[in-house]
Amino acid sequence: MTGERTMSQSNLPGGKGEQILEQNNYYGMNYRDTKDLCLDLIQCELKSYKQEAALEAKKRNDELLNRLFEKIQKEKMDDVTVGEEFKNPDMQYTYVDAQKAYIRSGTKELEEVLTDLLVRRIKERERSLLQIAFREAITIVPMLIPKQLDALALCFLVRYTKTTSVNNIESLIQYLNNEILPFADFLDEAKKESFFTHLSYTKAGNVEVTSISMEKCLSNTYAGLFCSGYERKQIENYKSQYPKLFLPCLHDSTKWQINAVDEEVLKSQFKIYPHMTEQEKEKIIQLFTNNIMPEDKVKDVLCKMNPNYVHLFELWNDTPLKKLSLTTVGIVLASMRIKMIVDDDINMSIWI
Repeated sequence: MTGERTMSQSNLPGGKGEQILEQNNYYGMNYRDTKDLCLDLIQCELKSYKQEAALEAKKRNDELLNRLFEKIQKEKMDDVTVGEEFKNPDMQYTYVDAQKAYIRSGTKELEEVLTDLLVRRIKERERSLLQIAFREAITIVPMLIPKQLDALALCFLVRYTKTTSVNNIESLIQYLNNEILPFADFLDEAKKESFFTHLSYTKAGNVEVTSISMEKCLSNTYAGLFCSGYERKQIENYKSQYPKLFLPCLHDSTKWQINAVDEEVLKSQFKIYPHMTEQEKEKIIQLFTNNIMPEDKVKDVLCKMNPNYVHLFELWNDTPLKKLSLTTVGIVLASMRIKMIVDDDINMSIWI
């Protein structure tokens, strides 16, 4: 969808356009006024169904509306602010899109995602890329199955994010177990080409020509956890001058490694030693980057710690998941899925 929408495009036979044109009559709306407006907006859609389908459509309409306002009140959003935003034609259009999608599907998972997206769209009052992404996500999420949302979430977590609480092997294992594995149960689906071509069709993601392995993603992000280690004599000169920059190797206690989870952290530690020369800094950075394990070793180390990771590496490395990149809408849907499954609320303004 292009996002180039006009008032006439949102109209349906029966007068919904009249409702939008009358929006300027709503001043200082409270929750009740806004809910009444929401009910008015969808009446034309509800009238298009017949007999049993009409009853089910009405039921689903009420479910989504009530769930939306439960979340609005839980977020303690000001009722006047919410009412004012619903005077906006774009907000009305977006709400109608969400209701039409839920009326057609009616799944609880879709209800949760749509209402979360609507709440976030209400909060994003200024026109921005993030606001547009929320709006477009509402039109795209009904076209995806839960396993595809898992794929977006897994791709986002592995390729796009870094968890600052991961600073040793134990915290990495905890992170993989609690926040990565819950999204890694779609190997059978991922083996089908249509699984990823459909993600491309919906413009949630793109399957690129280049790929990156799971091992490389992890060692790029948490390089300091995958060091092979140096013999003491290899780094003795630097270790004696800058002892806080070194610790026993995490994988071989007879060796030593740089005490940093990644290069950025390492550079920040140079501040401890203000008299360190630029040449010394470059040498220590080189020692750090040259000591990262080869990819096959990274995989071996992790799979020995938890055999379930064999499945994770297979899912990523043996399917187009290793080539998947996300659009802004894909990032929004990934973050919604992450919030739903592991209750991790991601600040999307960092990426969009």
